[in-house]
Amino acid sequence: MIQIRSKHVGSLLGLGVGWIIVEHGLVAGVFVGVAAALGWALGRVLDGELDLTDYLRRREREDIE
Repeated sequence: MIQIRSKHVGSLLGLGVGWIIVEHGLVAGVFVGVAAALGWALGRVLDGELDLTDYLRRREREDIE
């Protein structure tokens, strides 16, 4: 069975973002990098691998004080 590790995904994303920067400029590359990071984080939340409830509770308490 083939197992995809995060270092492989990171390498491919780095290659893709680097290519976009070379072909389309820095702004497009940064946009694609931010979009990829947000998509990765959202995917982890939806898979249950990343729990934001403690962060949201702490932030809510800070807003009240």
